Amino acid sequence: MFRNSEGYADPTAGGAFAHIAYEERKQRRLAAQKQKKAAEAAAALRKKEKEKQRRAIRNQQREAYYSTLTWVKPGRSR
Repeated sequence: MFRNSEGYADPTAGGAFAHIAYEERKQRRLAAQKQKKAAEAAAALRKKEKEKQRRAIRNQQREAYYSTLTWVKPGRSR
């Protein structure tokens, strides 16, 4: 229970201070949620970019491999 400067119980002021504290906690909680969501979004973007790079490298490897092969057409013998 909140007490005023004279030492008497003051439920109105106590309720007001409690509500202010509640609002501050709520703002901190929402800010933390936003920060977490932003971090998750950034991680998803990094993961997507990394996967894109892997696909590009794999395509280059595949292209290099197939460009070295000699293709023989069926039905044509020497």
